[in-house]
Amino acid sequence: MPVSDHRDVLSYYSNFLAPRDTRADYAQGELDGQSNRPRSVETSLSGYELDIVNQARADVSRFRLHLHIDQYGSSATIIARRQLRYEEYESDLRNLSQHHDSRVSVANKECGPGSSLAKRQQEALFEAEHGYNDLRRELGREPELHWAQPLPFLRLSAYTLILIAMSFFELFINKGVFKAVLGGLIPGYSGAFIMGLAIVFFAHLLGIFIRQRKIQRRPMEKLRTWVGIPLIIVLVLFIVYEMSLLRAGTLPQGAAESEMDGGSVLGLSHTAFLLFLLNFGVFVAGTWLSYMRHDPHPDYERLLVRMGQAQQLEAERRDKFDLLLAEIEEEYRRKRSNLAARADRIQREIDEDLAHADGLPSREEAEIQKVIAVVSQRVLAYQSGNERSRDAA
Repeated sequence: MPVSDHRDVLSYYSNFLAPRDTRADYAQGELDGQSNRPRSVETSLSGYELDIVNQARADVSRFRLHLHIDQYGSSATIIARRQLRYEEYESDLRNLSQHHDSRVSVANKECGPGSSLAKRQQEALFEAEHGYNDLRRELGREPELHWAQPLPFLRLSAYTLILIAMSFFELFINKGVFKAVLGGLIPGYSGAFIMGLAIVFFAHLLGIFIRQRKIQRRPMEKLRTWVGIPLIIVLVLFIVYEMSLLRAGTLPQGAAESEMDGGSVLGLSHTAFLLFLLNFGVFVAGTWLSYMRHDPHPDYERLLVRMGQAQQLEAERRDKFDLLLAEIEEEYRRKRSNLAARADRIQREIDEDLAHADGLPSREEAEIQKVIAVVSQRVLAYQSGNERSRDAA
């Protein structure tokens, strides 16, 4: 913006309007003409006319001084705004770019393709895939698994959900036994649920042992299989039979004697034997589910799970890196856009100042022409009044 307004200096000439503003000059001309001034032999301007011209010259000189001040102020403003634009855009943009590059470098070191984490995960994934593919080529088949995939709406597999449901089913089967033995509703339900979990867990182990009995290569694995299978069966039969005996003992004496009079199975009343069949049926069903769930080779599923975990970790790392890069780029784009908007605003102001400075010479010529026109009108008005009132030529 200009430091001063040069147009105020010549406002008299800009607002001059003839013949209204020439009346004083005309009257002065008449007054001087009555005294026959200036003399007829004079070839130069009269004193009054010289006053008009000299006043105009003084006004023009002051106008040019203010105009130069205006030009200097415009130049200084342009320089200041250019410096401001440099500081607020070029300098800040360079710092922003350095900060962006630094953040990208940190992200690459943290979880990028060249990071130590990525190398470790890629090595683990390679080893897992190599081991899995070697075993698949050796066996010549895909893993034989059922109900192992997680459900779409849960992180649990169908197999796990079925075992949990069987544990709750055991709770309702045995709640009467434990409620009578432990006394109270909460201890009875807790004991029945824990017992259900135990039976389901033993069924899970037994199914695995039976499924993988032919491919136990190490001596301890063979011992675990051939000792574990009969041991689990005997242990579960003992537990289920004892719970059935407890159930028979919790019946009222009359009802128990009436059931025993009707005959017994394995020394159990009909109600107790039904409880035995239900518990053992759950155990057999759990064993069959476990048998179908697991692959005959003990290492196949382990390698498959290991490979899946390695792939998931690698995918999570890539997703994290992509998300981090997206956040960095979005922040960089937003801040750069803000810097560009501020720079554009300052550049518009610079362009306005340049247009103002470039237009000053033409304005000077136009203002001086106004001064010349006004001086001419005033001199002519003075001369017209003078000639009309004087006697001499």
